Amino acid sequence: MQATFDAKQANSKAVINALNDKYRVEEQNRQFVFDLETENRNQIRARMVENNKTMNENAEIERKKSQQTFAALANLSETASKVANDMAQRADDSGKKKGAQLANTIALAGGSYADIQYIRDLDKAHIANDEKFRSIVDRLIANGAPNDIINQIRNANSSVAYGLQKTILVNAALDYPKALDQFETQPLLRADGTEGEITLGQARTMGDQYKDLVEAQQLRNRSDYIAQFQGKEDDSMVARYLYPKMIEAERATHVVRLPKNCGESNVKMNFNIVKGLGLDSLMLMAMLLTLLS
Repeated sequence: MQATFDAKQANSKAVINALNDKYRVEEQNRQFVFDLETENRNQIRARMVENNKTMNENAEIERKKSQQTFAALANLSETASKVANDMAQRADDSGKKKGAQLANTIALAGGSYADIQYIRDLDKAHIANDEKFRSIVDRLIANGAPNDIINQIRNANSSVAYGLQKTILVNAALDYPKALDQFETQPLLRADGTEGEITLGQARTMGDQYKDLVEAQQLRNRSDYIAQFQGKEDDSMVARYLYPKMIEAERATHVVRLPKNCGESNVKMNFNIVKGLGLDSLMLMAMLLTLLS
């Protein structure tokens, strides 16, 4: 019996040792495969980065060659200079027009300025595995954008990018009056940041009672609207295409806001205020009819 027990115990130890050896070999194999895959991914990523760098360098070389060609043409004669300048101007105008068309295509597909910036700024090596990038692409194409919309956005040159941003800002200026109407329905924020019981639009009709809070909230709303386009009031593009139209819309919207039942005397007083802004007689008449109704 002792011999049988010893034999069984020896067999059990042999089985355990064999299993341990098997697990150890499998673990070594898994680690080898993991290391190999990691090395392959790193090599692929490094090649992608290097390829992207090479493409950018080649594009820069071509750009410099074009500049040198135009400069050489400009040095030939006044006529050649004019031709070269005209060619450059036509190319620039064509690029801006293409950018405007691209902006409208993106807008119709439900894209935003933030989407465009994300697409342009994302490193090429991360595109394949970026879920946000893929969701933006799928949404744009599902809403009617062409299949090459991403290439158009990422490969846009300076002229196309200018036209794209300009059109977005112009459209944003056109949409600002609607945003102002939405702002007026929002609760007035107290000095401590909590919401009051009246709206911004109601507070605006109460004279100087909430004047400071109204002005502060109006400034915040304006800054938040501009911030959607990653711009500031002193940004050259914003200052040229968006900010002036925003101020114009605010003046046109807020100058005629009066309390209900304001009375004929207040209407006459505000008529003089509006008239001082240089608005034409038809607009003045429309405002008065609205106020008296």
